[in-house]
Amino acid sequence: MAETQVQVNEDGVQVAAETTYVCPGCQAQLSDGIIQNRSVRYCTQCRGMLVSMNSFLPLIEFLRALHRPTGSNLQPRDSA
Repeated sequence: MAETQVQVNEDGVQVAAETTYVCPGCQAQLSDGIIQNRSVRYCTQCRGMLVSMNSFLPLIEFLRALHRPTGSNLQPRDSA
């Protein structure tokens, strides 16, 4: 049995079909999306998201961890 590869974009969103909802930011059609098994509405044009309040904080924590710098590219502090 072949395994299905799930496509996740650079924002960590598995984007599905467009919805009838309109993005409040840019007026493009929103798509259904999934982040960490939580449903979101995602704008493929401006990359905005509509998220339920129950999912908001866990998603913010996940997205911050996803985009948090590793520290390997930090320059040493100038002691002067």
